[in-house]
Amino acid sequence: MRTLQDMQSYVGLTPEDEVTLRSLWPLLEPHADAVVDHFYERVQAFESTRALLSDDAQVQRLKGSLRVWLEDTVRSDRDAAYVQRRRRIGQVHADVGLQPQFLHTAMAVVLADLHQLIMTRCSFEEAGRICDVATRAFLIDLAIMNAAYVLSRDRLRAQELQRLLVAHLALAVLVVDGQGTVIACTPATSSWLDGRDPTGDAWVHALPAQGEASTLLAESQRAVSEGEVVVIPRVRSGERTFRITFVPLQHDDASVLIQIEELTEILSLEARLREAESLARIGAMSAAVANELGNPLAAIRATMQVIADGLTEDPELVGVMGKVQAEVDRMSRLVESLKAYAWREPPARRPIDLLEAVRGTLLEWSGAVEPSVRGRGAARGDVSHVAVILQGLLRNSLQAGAVTILIELWDGRMLVSDDGPGVDEGQRHAIFDAFVTTKPKGVGLGLTLARASAEDMGGSLDLATSSLGGAAFELRLPVV
Repeated sequence: MRTLQDMQSYVGLTPEDEVTLRSLWPLLEPHADAVVDHFYERVQAFESTRALLSDDAQVQRLKGSLRVWLEDTVRSDRDAAYVQRRRRIGQVHADVGLQPQFLHTAMAVVLADLHQLIMTRCSFEEAGRICDVATRAFLIDLAIMNAAYVLSRDRLRAQELQRLLVAHLALAVLVVDGQGTVIACTPATSSWLDGRDPTGDAWVHALPAQGEASTLLAESQRAVSEGEVVVIPRVRSGERTFRITFVPLQHDDASVLIQIEELTEILSLEARLREAESLARIGAMSAAVANELGNPLAAIRATMQVIADGLTEDPELVGVMGKVQAEVDRMSRLVESLKAYAWREPPARRPIDLLEAVRGTLLEWSGAVEPSVRGRGAARGDVSHVAVILQGLLRNSLQAGAVTILIELWDGRMLVSDDGPGVDEGQRHAIFDAFVTTKPKGVGLGLTLARASAEDMGGSLDLATSSLGGAAFELRLPVV
């Protein structure tokens, strides 16, 4: 109301002027319908404004509203209710999408007709004064409506931006009422629900970790009762990991907001980074150890050969020397593995035929089990590195006791499966770590080297599910 008083004072609209304005209605009333009809003739003459009108019934309703507005502007007291009615008109124009310039041009049309009417019905001196009063009063109306229009338009734009934000938000967010029912959610929420919209369901049924429902329910209740945000950093659901946040809401319809962030990929990347750092340290250590052990082992081997040549045919001494020689050979294999790891050659990345690479490897394979091969495929990598990886996987299968080995090929992918005992569940998380082995005399670098070689080619080597019931390893390479 204070704003209206300020505007009236600014344009000099006095109480006497308001009396003059009210006296205009007897003159205007007989011609009000003509003013309204002329206004809508102008509206319908232009496509941009005509598009806002749906049918004749709507036009008739709008004409009635315009006539009421004319009478209201001329005859009513300018109080708080008057201001609210003008604001409502501005809000409606924003809601229907009328461009702001049409508020001003529409007022110009109405004022032009009013001025014409006054000039033809009043004396020259009186007409000028009444036109001046009417202009100031109607422009105050325009200012109130325009301010409300701008506020409403900005509100609608903010709501649209919020809608776009929610629609494209990658996070899963549930809004839950006091009864624990989901009343709203982001589209991302259905990503682990097979596209199902959880709205209307109990929120615990929409969570990824059903096994921890009771704990999560208790945390939700704690957030609401204490009015504090509660964060559960890690929630496991199968192979996936989530962070769940409960945010209490002060709202009549909603009690808590639940935000669910999937961390599976992030944690996997963190693990890979830690692994890469660990491998780099192991590589430096391997180079140092290989250098320190290589020459002494060569000297020991030569010395052992001299001693062995000078021994008599004493079976006990020959047996002892054989054991020593076996241990020296094992240490030598360790040194060679360390050298291979520390100074491995960077692979080429060229188009290769995976079937040809497998066939070439199997020509040099002398194991007791002849692997079967299915499919074919192309990839980008290094044939020699693929051969080394495959040979290592085949040796592992054979040493594990497999009697059937299957190699399956697709573009960019090779799967090696066997019917052996498989990988122990307790070893799965560490099977690619350096110096981890289940073999009595193993070094524990075979799978570490194989994975490093796969990654050097831009690919990966991981455990997979075996169709034969044993172990399975999947080599993935970039597709040509």
